[in-house]
Amino acid sequence: MFVLVNGLPLFGKNLVKDLNEFDERNRYIFLNTYYSKIDKFLFFILLPFSGLVISFNGVADFSGALNWAMKWKKKILMQWQGSDVMLAKERFYNGTILMDYINSSTHVTDFDYLKNELEEIGVKSKILSFKHLTTNKLNINYDKISILSYVGKNNEGLYGIDLIIEAAKALVDIEFNIIGTNAINYDNLPENLFVHGWKEQSEVIDLMKINPIFLRMTKHDGNALSVYEALSLGCEVIWTYPSEFTNRANNSSELINQILELKNKIEERKMSPNFQKSAQVLKSFDKKVVISNYVKFINTFL
Repeated sequence: MFVLVNGLPLFGKNLVKDLNEFDERNRYIFLNTYYSKIDKFLFFILLPFSGLVISFNGVADFSGALNWAMKWKKKILMQWQGSDVMLAKERFYNGTILMDYINSSTHVTDFDYLKNELEEIGVKSKILSFKHLTTNKLNINYDKISILSYVGKNNEGLYGIDLIIEAAKALVDIEFNIIGTNAINYDNLPENLFVHGWKEQSEVIDLMKINPIFLRMTKHDGNALSVYEALSLGCEVIWTYPSEFTNRANNSSELINQILELKNKIEERKMSPNFQKSAQVLKSFDKKVVISNYVKFINTFL
């Protein structure tokens, strides 16, 4: 049976590849109906022969692809990610949300906090994980206490750049490294803060291996894979969301205190990565377990 997947290309393409590897019953096809005219045409052609449409993004406004899915009375599964929930909430509270697709779909997310936010606007969802991790060789020891953080270009405020700058100014003996953006137009950046711009995934992994602390100071978030990648590489992680494996900070004072506490822990470990936490995270994000459970859900749903 055909299962059509559209939405966010990065995660959507990877998920389709994984599902085709583990599911012998169904054939998954990713189509970029947002930006590709050819994919829009293929979606229209293949839709009558499909049993399910997976929207790899929650949809709260107009969607031509989902209009056709509803006309053909196809089952729709919405996988909510993060910013799509934020947009849906904004539209709900300002009265512009379009509920047609939402009411015609089954909803899943991989993050408890998104599940709770969806419930605020009347969307019932289930937890369904799809992200997994690759095992990488860890460093034996760090050379110094330093910090790495991803900050999205043209969205620096959402990623907490102000908090990071405040912490860097307060902790002048610690090196702060920012990746993702090169467009920070702030005067008088502290000398211990370095902006590296966009990095390829392999380069990000290399940086996580040599920076013992990883920050994710987002104002709103999904179940960020970068958090768990950093944990799997032995980093200590500070996040604006609480989790089993991370440390929480929501303002500059909390962030500074958490960094100092983690600095002491890393030094007490003689500058070694957190091997125990790495093993726990890798077990929780094992590809075979995660994707097999997703396939099981799909086949039960169908």
